[in-house]
Amino acid sequence: MMMMMMMMIVVMMMMHDDDDDDDDDDDDDDDDDDDDDDDDCCMIMMMMTSTTTTTMIMVIMITMIMTARRRRRRRMRAMLKVAVILVVSADT
Repeated sequence: MMMMMMMMIVVMMMMHDDDDDDDDDDDDDDDDDDDDDDDDCCMIMMMMTSTTTTTMIMVIMITMIMTARRRRRRRMRAMLKVAVILVVSADT
């Protein structure tokens, strides 16, 4: 239980948006954001070892996608797809 809570905290810290100076109303979809977001996906993949932990992380990520800004949603959806694939592969 303690391990799951620590993993949730790590995921929340990784997903935290630090650039508060952006306005919510800018509609440009720039793809030249940070390139180091691929490392986050690898880190999440390494953390997901059990189905329960993966499911809990997916719930957190879905909540964050719903509350995130438009530019960050694309990255979070990609991470969620990785989580879904891992849950399916863990169940089979």
